[in-house]
Amino acid sequence: MSNESAHVAVLTEAYRRWHDSRGGSVDHWMSICDDNIRFGSLAQAAPAMEFAATYNNRQALRGYFDGLLSDWEMIHYTVDEFVARETKCSCADPPPGRTHARSQ
Repeated sequence: MSNESAHVAVLTEAYRRWHDSRGGSVDHWMSICDDNIRFGSLAQAAPAMEFAATYNNRQALRGYFDGLLSDWEMIHYTVDEFVARETKCSCADPPPGRTHARSQ
């Protein structure tokens, strides 16, 4: 198996766990990401989604998951296609998924 295939397999499993647990697999995500991960959300800390900012390390990334899961409930999220090049792997076309805001 090539490194790229191995990276896709790791990410495929992570997204499967994310979907199956309805967002409850944060510890698994923390176990597979590099200490110095560079992570950004499309929301880029928009109002009501301040947690969806850019993160530069694994410890700070935990804040993204904490914010996401405290205010939102995941209903559905599956990924069907990935792009892998050398040591990088990402969703080719991130799915819309489905979440809804928790009642306050």
